[in-house]
Amino acid sequence: MAAVTRRIRGQSLRSWMLIAMVCAVLPLLISALTGYSVYHRTIVQPFRDVMTRQHDVLLEFERIQSGFWTLSSAMNKYALTGDETYREVFETARQRVEEEFRNIEANTGADPHLRDQLTAMRAIWSRLSRDAQEVLNQRTGTEGSGVSNVAAALAVEQEFPVAANQLESVLMRIRDVSEANHARALEAFRRLEYWALAAILVSIGMMVLGGYIVNRAIVLSADQLVAGAKRVSSGEHGTPVQISVPPELAAVADAFNRMTRKIVEQETRLVEQARRDGLTSLLNRREFDLRLEERMDSLAAGGAPFALLLGDVDHFKQINDAHGHV
Repeated sequence: MAAVTRRIRGQSLRSWMLIAMVCAVLPLLISALTGYSVYHRTIVQPFRDVMTRQHDVLLEFERIQSGFWTLSSAMNKYALTGDETYREVFETARQRVEEEFRNIEANTGADPHLRDQLTAMRAIWSRLSRDAQEVLNQRTGTEGSGVSNVAAALAVEQEFPVAANQLESVLMRIRDVSEANHARALEAFRRLEYWALAAILVSIGMMVLGGYIVNRAIVLSADQLVAGAKRVSSGEHGTPVQISVPPELAAVADAFNRMTRKIVEQETRLVEQARRDGLTSLLNRREFDLRLEERMDSLAAGGAPFALLLGDVDHFKQINDAHGHV
């Protein structure tokens, strides 16, 4: 635990700024993603399911329409030939139509528009089924002959095209409404999804921009301060630290530059004091030895000759005691 604590405390300023930014932005990003997920799960997907059910209803209506023509054909052939096979074909087609109606009732749910259309189609189907069944219930004559009441069969046969046209009209209305709603809904959802994606991309871009700004404004300025401190510690005092942003670090940089100038001034004074006598401000013995060594080296290298003069003042102490330092 202690090692983990030391490692955390040893993180750089850049790491701390990154952690702070992540902590600030992560909840917003999580909430945005969660909101999008909830929106998609509770709004988009249910609506798509409704559109899918409407599409399935259209397909079932079309199968019912096809079943009408199968029923009409089977009834006509039975009325003409009396063949029991066509009665079986009629019964099979009738059961399929009934099954399609049950499927439609299960898919329509609480949709009032589809429920009203289904009621209208149910009425059409009930009338056709009843009239056709009456024809099929008629007894045929000899084998191979049709039903006895051909006029009734012809009347029912004429009902099928009318019913099919009515069914086609209902189908067209349902199809137009369904396709229009489906197209508008998909377009709206597509725009919303694009906007959500754009918002996420903008958020990520703003995070990157924020990181860049923090890096330029704080981290790089702090790096310049560290570099300036290293230069001063290595003895290089001629390059000041130049920071303009943020103002807090700029003030620190100005204070650091003033401190560096004072250090240079103090070092200059110390060097000067080390070269001169404190009483007379003349160059001291150490500086005399250095100058003499330099001239001797210059003379040895073929430089200009020089003369060393020695002077003495008699009774200088008495003069000094009487008149002070000169």
